[in-house]
Amino acid sequence: MIINRTAAIARRCGITTIKALAARTGLAYNTAHALYTGRTTRIDHETLDRLCAALDAQPGDLFVYVPPGKSLSDTSG
Repeated sequence: MIINRTAAIARRCGITTIKALAARTGLAYNTAHALYTGRTTRIDHETLDRLCAALDAQPGDLFVYVPPGKSLSDTSG
């Protein structure tokens, strides 16, 4: 399972609203909403690039793979 951590990283950067995330990244509000709420099923490279630039993050900071049968805390090792 892929865990979307966009909202947590955005909050760490002081971005506390979806509107602020859209403004900072230049993404459409609907796209920012889907990312912030974790309702995305796919992401294109341009969107990922905008997120990484705006949040000063790496793709692995925003999305974390958790193997079946494990929890997110099991992967911090």
